[in-house]
Amino acid sequence: MSVTKVPMRGVNTAVDTAAGDDANIGYTSAEGLILTGQGSTDDITVKNDADTTVLNVATGATDVEVSAGNLLFGTGSKGVYLGVTSATAANLLDDYEEGTFTAAYTFGGSTTGITYGTNGQLGRYTKIGRIVICDFYIGLTSKGSQSGSVVVTGLPFTSVAHGLNTQSVASIGSYTGSWNLSANTHFTADVGQNSVVMALREGTYESDANPAAVTAAMAANDSQLYMSVTYEAT
Repeated sequence: MSVTKVPMRGVNTAVDTAAGDDANIGYTSAEGLILTGQGSTDDITVKNDADTTVLNVATGATDVEVSAGNLLFGTGSKGVYLGVTSATAANLLDDYEEGTFTAAYTFGGSTTGITYGTNGQLGRYTKIGRIVICDFYIGLTSKGSQSGSVVVTGLPFTSVAHGLNTQSVASIGSYTGSWNLSANTHFTADVGQNSVVMALREGTYESDANPAAVTAAMAANDSQLYMSVTYEAT
């Protein structure tokens, strides 16, 4: 006996669902289409063509569980509103990214003669919304013969031009080797507004107000710099 499959053209129901339904598709003018069910493990299960559970709601529960795969938006610049029940722009998380970048120096605006060791230009970043967290290492083999202020280039995102009379970076921490900073100072840094470069500074332990620029004269040919910084991107 053969069975002919008739394609389903749609579901048309004006019946509401009720608690305890084994499985039902209903409709009300207020709620629209309603899908309900009652199972020993899950009330609702969505599977793909390979019979793999993709999405489910546990029996009696209210959480929606993604059992396989990830949430993926069909177009870019979409996100999730967190902590609110309406589309409030300030609560929209629409960007998360991880990646690498190549950190490098300029001395007085020049790269002439600067060389780096193997794995001497490592950088990783995490971007959550507009906040960028960067960890990087720069290891020199030669600083060349240039002079002037030391700037780190290659930041992964352009910093915000926020209109405030401040720079856009906070130095979280750093470790250095073979640098000759002034007495009782430590590394700090700042990113100018609308910029992808970061100026190295030396701050005092008493106060980081008006930190002086780090210069090429303070570096040795084998200088190393490990730093973690956070700044706001556009």
